[in-house]
Order: sequence, then C-alpha cells, then structure tokens
Amino acid sequence: MKNIFPLLFLTNFLFGQNEILKKDSVIKDLSTLYLLLNEIHPGQFMHCSKTTFDHSYDSLKKSVNSDLTLTEYYCKIQFLVAKIKDSHTWADHSKLRTSIQNRLLFPFAIYNSGSNYVLSKSGIPEYDSFIGSTITKINGKNINDIISKTIVFMSIEGKNTSALNSTLQYFPFYYYLIDTTSSFRVQLVDNKGIMKEINLYGTTFNTFTKLTRKVVNPIQKEFTSKNIAVLTVNTFIMVTLSIKK
Repeated sequence: MKNIFPLLFLTNFLFGQNEILKKDSVIKDLSTLYLLLNEIHPGQFMHCSKTTFDHSYDSLKKSVNSDLTLTEYYCKIQFLVAKIKDSHTWADHSKLRTSIQNRLLFPFAIYNSGSNYVLSKSGIPEYDSFIGSTITKINGKNINDIISKTIVFMSIEGKNTSALNSTLQYFPFYYYLIDTTSSFRVQLVDNKGIMKEINLYGTTFNTFTKLTRKVVNPIQKEFTSKNIAVLTVNTFIMVTLSIKK
C-alpha cells in the first residue's frame, strides 16, 4: 500500500494543472489530500500525531489567500505530504521540473556533516574545485536557516536524519522553492580553512542531474573466477532471478 498510494494518487496531483491555479481549486485539492492521507495512508500517524497534522492542515488552508503559481502549489501540497514523514510518499514534481527546465538553479548538491553543510557535487565542471568546501551562506542567508526552510518540503523517513543527505543530492531544486534567483553570492570555508566569498552562476536542473547522477544498471554481474560470481542489485524494485548451474 505504501508504494501504491503515492504512485496512483500523488503523482496525479500535479499532472494536468495550469501554470496558475485558482484559490478555490487549491483549497479543494488540499481538502481532498487531507482526507485521503487520513483514510488511505497506512502509517499517517506513525511519526506525526493527528493533532499536529490537523493543525498543519488548518494553517496551510488559511494561508491560501490568492491564486497560486505551480511552484507555490507544489510547496503547499508537498508541505502537507512531508508531515507524514514517509520517504515513500511524495508529491510528484515532474511538471514543476518541466516548467523550470530553462531556469538557472544553484549549481551544487550538498551534504550534512555534523553541524556543517559541504559542497559535494557540481553541475558546472569549472566549479569542481570548490567540492569539499563547507558552505556557510547563500545570498547573505545562513545555510542553517536555508535548510530549516527547505526541509519542510522533504519526504524524510521519521527521525532518520541520515536520509537527509540522500535528499540533499537535489538541493538545487529544493533551494529554488524558497529562492528563485539565478545568481548566487556564496560564503564558504575551503579545504585549507580559509573563508571566501564567491559569485556563482546557475545551471539548469537537467544539466545538473546529468553531470551529478551516477547511472548504474539495476543488476550487475561479475564472474571473478570459475567458481565465484558476484551479483549486485542496485534497486529496491522486485526482480526475478534465474540461476543455472
């Protein structure tokens, strides 16, 4: 059910929508989402009490005071979905990604290391030299404040903070949800401990993902000798194996 629910319902929540969504339609969608999460989701209150969930829904509904852009609509929907704290349940963002495919986004993935956030992968090859630097500010805003504003849109499993780094691989997308600028003044501490301020220009999300995502086959096999074979499964998707002697 946890797999069926997001694939059949939440993916349809953004498909077929116009760029501007009417206020009344958004409120109706939020009401439908609230009811379905309560009635269908098998673990809706495992990590979030009903009181907290209801309060979030009421506040969210009251915050819809006008028609919304697609980005604003996604933020409303995903904010409520993320309250469930189930990494298998999310609002599909493919239409949003399509709408911003020519926008220039923040060019780095980041990861959390203790109390620091570090630049991990670059969507622009000439910025690769900054990988490994600790980032402290973007456009004058503290990175911890930025993370606190973006994490509310992330479907992270319960209190599993280690899962945050998996989501932060897509930091450019989540940062866009709170800041749509296309240029970035970044404060960072390099590998030698020297603080710097640099100006970065953005990259499209499609370019970013092509340069930073490592594509691997779902199943890989390697024969190391006549008697030993190594089978690597790189997916959670159910597979059928046929073994012959």
